[in-house]
Amino acid sequence: MTSPVLKTTAYITRQRGSSRELLVMTREGGEYDGLQVPGGTLIHGESIVDCLEREVKEETGITEITVNSWLGTYGYFSPVRNTRYKRYYCHASAGPCPDSFTHTVKSGDQDNGWIYHYQWMTLDPDRLPVLAGPQGRKLEELYRHLFS
Repeated sequence: MTSPVLKTTAYITRQRGSSRELLVMTREGGEYDGLQVPGGTLIHGESIVDCLEREVKEETGITEITVNSWLGTYGYFSPVRNTRYKRYYCHASAGPCPDSFTHTVKSGDQDNGWIYHYQWMTLDPDRLPVLAGPQGRKLEELYRHLFS
């Protein structure tokens, strides 16, 4: 059996007044993709942290993030791609960011040239946001860190 493809997911949050906010994105032309957060696939020989930092930079343009905590992993199988995945989730913070912005991905991968629209979503302590695919799998853990 082959090893799973390793992926990262970054829940980037900020405090704004009395509210906690999550950086979320939608892909231009990807109306059916749903609400997403930054992350992506490890390149051979890359560490989880290096992948997370690279993917955040490629997808958002944010050059510095701080990993606040690791929230766990989630393994799953995609029958469409006939591939096993293992996703690493982290809670991170970033330097100052606009309230909303647009970024064009610059990478050597299939997402090169994709356009993402970003905004900060206020997190409701009583209701988890709905994120695309397995991206929301560790939101309960994030909420435990933020609202306990």
